[in-house]
Amino acid sequence: MKKLRKAVSVLICICMVFGSMPPVAEAYNFDENYTEEKKTIVTDNGTKLVLQKKVDYHTEEIAYKVLRIEDGKKNVYIPETVDGMYPITEIDLLEGFDHKTQNKVKHLHLSKNIQDINEESVDYDYYDEKTNIYFWLPNLSSITIDSENPWLRAQDGKVYRKKDNALLAVAPKVPGVIVIEKDVPEIIGNATISLEKATAFSVEKGNPAYQSKKGVLYSKDGKTLIRYPIAGKAKKFQVPKGVKYIGPQAFQYAKYLNNVHFSSSVREVGERAFAASSLKEIALNKKMRKLETDVFLGAKGLKSLKLPSGLREAEISYIPVKKLVIPARLGSVTIDPGVDLDNYHLEADTLVIKNPALDIKRIGDSYRQKYWADFLEDKTVYAYKGSLPYRQLKKYKKKYKAEFKLKALKGKVYKTPKFTGKVDTSWYSEDKTTFYISTPAQLAGMSQLSRKKDVFFNEKTIILTKNLDMKKYKNFYPIEFFMGTFDGNGKTIKNLRIYRLQENVGLFDRLEGSIKNLSVQGNVTGGNYTGGIAGYVFYNDNKRLINCSFKGKVFGYGYCGKLAGTDITGS
Repeated sequence: MKKLRKAVSVLICICMVFGSMPPVAEAYNFDENYTEEKKTIVTDNGTKLVLQKKVDYHTEEIAYKVLRIEDGKKNVYIPETVDGMYPITEIDLLEGFDHKTQNKVKHLHLSKNIQDINEESVDYDYYDEKTNIYFWLPNLSSITIDSENPWLRAQDGKVYRKKDNALLAVAPKVPGVIVIEKDVPEIIGNATISLEKATAFSVEKGNPAYQSKKGVLYSKDGKTLIRYPIAGKAKKFQVPKGVKYIGPQAFQYAKYLNNVHFSSSVREVGERAFAASSLKEIALNKKMRKLETDVFLGAKGLKSLKLPSGLREAEISYIPVKKLVIPARLGSVTIDPGVDLDNYHLEADTLVIKNPALDIKRIGDSYRQKYWADFLEDKTVYAYKGSLPYRQLKKYKKKYKAEFKLKALKGKVYKTPKFTGKVDTSWYSEDKTTFYISTPAQLAGMSQLSRKKDVFFNEKTIILTKNLDMKKYKNFYPIEFFMGTFDGNGKTIKNLRIYRLQENVGLFDRLEGSIKNLSVQGNVTGGNYTGGIAGYVFYNDNKRLINCSFKGKVFGYGYCGKLAGTDITGS
């Protein structure tokens, strides 16, 4: 190794004398150890580049990456080396500078030594907003790369990885139609995001991963709408049948689009899908299940929005409407303060909560619960008296002296029936690993042990030896967070009755262990994640419910199912 380093040093000295560098196709593809050392250089045309030093911790070879263009000219050329000897091998532009200093940059040229534009930067998350690498160069419309570069190539303002032709990035001001060639197998990260002058996307016939319809970019199977062109001229858009997922930022910054209508196939809308768009009207379908974070952030033209009855999950920050109604079956509502805590609030003047089991406390610890008090400042909130959100918000209002109005919705006052029935925990011993239960009281003992003693039966096996009739048990408490094995042994538990306006409701509220050979009959009502046998099943694993069945009624204010509240077959 010492001889090799000495040879490399001699070679570098020779290169300095003759003013050239050795071939770089493989020489600098090392494991980087980024140092704190930064260096500012000035290129031949006066552009300032801020660089970061990186060292190969195996060979101690030195290279640099470009962190930012600090004083951009119309044309920016990234030089091959620093001080004539250390290669510049990477450009990521993570450290932006004042946009005003970057507005001049219209053309960027990468040298033959640039082997990486930092693919992580292509998926760069800036203040919760995904951006591509050229976020800090808003007027960039042209990119070129030295023809001798063995890693990257450029064409029509786009950067490709040579080894597989993946599309890495597109300059933000490339105008007109963005063509995805037939031999592009992958669009890395958010290469097509924030293209302000794109009027359409076109995918060449034969592309294995993507397709386009009427200028809109989709996955090959048509299930994901990836990107709507920002400068597309249409004012109305109908999401085609077959699309299940509207991708993150799919319609963000759309300049002219006013009206969007969802087909019945759409189930989920990604984060910031319509952020800062010109959207005025949107029709969501009844079968939609999820709205991710900040879907309508900054879409100031949107004056009304009806959340569909099928919605089960939604993040409700920054929805620009006067009145926001949370439907009865919307079981998971979250609020995301993002980074702008000082300006964190509900945009609607009135919030109506029709879900009596909506668990506001679930968003986190007491510090995060205070977000709700700040979030609702100067707003009016309606909820059913006696419902879980009404009780929680009443408590927060008193605890934090929150300045919002809490009013009761007209309608049912929700009360939870009291638990009745005997409880037997005498059969349990911490030292044993296998237990046999044969009475309703022993089953109720499992519940009490889990709730009051934090016994979760990890690495324990419980075997049911007789059929159980739970008719004397009114409003049975779910067995909490079960981590063991419950073998029903082919037996049946009948007349199970549970009515709990809370999350995770079933004979077992949360299941991380397994349940097998069990039949249950009864009626179960709960909040989000309600199932006849298990409320929430960790890891969505169908091996956790084996040879089980439920007969009766299951209703959940959120996700629910006969066997489990999560999507699990239990076969």
